[in-house]
Amino acid sequence: MLKAFVSVLLILGCFFVVAHSQSCVSDPSPPSCSSYVLPDSQIDGSINALCKMMGNMPGCSIDNLCSEQSNLANDRFCIPFSIYKDLCEDMPMKNCSAYLSMCQNGTSVIQCDTQALPLPSSMEISSLITDMCNDMYMDECEQCMTQGESKTNMMSLLDCDMLTVYSNLCLSMPDMSQCQAWKTMCTQIPDWPLCSNQGSERPVPSMKMYFHLGIFDYILFRSWVPRSRLAYAATFLVVVIAQVFHDFLKFLRKKAESKWKQQRNSIQLHDMDSQAYTFVEAPPFNFKVDFARATLHSVEITLGFLIMLVAMTFNLGLFLAIILGSFLGTLIFGRFIYGGGEYQPNTGSCH
Repeated sequence: MLKAFVSVLLILGCFFVVAHSQSCVSDPSPPSCSSYVLPDSQIDGSINALCKMMGNMPGCSIDNLCSEQSNLANDRFCIPFSIYKDLCEDMPMKNCSAYLSMCQNGTSVIQCDTQALPLPSSMEISSLITDMCNDMYMDECEQCMTQGESKTNMMSLLDCDMLTVYSNLCLSMPDMSQCQAWKTMCTQIPDWPLCSNQGSERPVPSMKMYFHLGIFDYILFRSWVPRSRLAYAATFLVVVIAQVFHDFLKFLRKKAESKWKQQRNSIQLHDMDSQAYTFVEAPPFNFKVDFARATLHSVEITLGFLIMLVAMTFNLGLFLAIILGSFLGTLIFGRFIYGGGEYQPNTGSCH
């Protein structure tokens, strides 16, 4: 008899709790609902359903990061309700009904005040990525393609991890106007991988269109990125040697032109003595000479443009490496290149 009485009390208690929970979701205004907390199992289920439906939403990227990065597990923005709030503020779909009802205006539920990340919406971030890739196409743009019209939201979104792609674009070019939303987000999570290259296995260099210090820049090729002081020192030395070699090519071409001119003068004198030569301003075509001249000129101008592109990284150290190389090159070869005053090679480059 006692067991039956206890069972009845338990059933009534459970019924009361469920009824109270349902009433606080449907009508969250009573003060008694202030301490109500939406069950974690319900929140996790809703997050999984939302991200299964639209996995490219920014909130889903946050959920994945919180799951994959153990150091973020206890972060306030990795609380399940915070992620749930982000998702439902972005796309108030079917699985957001509990949040939308419980956290409506006038709610007494304290849980609704949980801080969420200031994320750009899915539509906003898709538009920002498109604009950035139209303005300046970068490697990260390859990860996204137009998804087209979706059956779930009837919107055209990019089919990729939009928040990660957007963050990588802004890490590369933080001064682009489209990165304002990223900067706002990163004021809250400055040390997260979305906002910092620190701790990343392959960090992305930022492209700064002004003179700057540092070792972290793309040098001509995607794979040439100094990631240590030793690598940067080696790059500095390569640039100096390249500039010295560029001056050596000028010297080599000057020497070759002098040799060819002597040969031409010798032929002219011989032909004038035999009265079989009519002087013209340009010498006749000589495949051996003209092919060698064209080859030297092409190598010289190619190297000149490559050095110019290194200068356009605006890395102050590499710019000084070019100046140092030019100084050394002129010091060694200048008297041969410019001393005679007869021929001064023109590389066609900007330096």
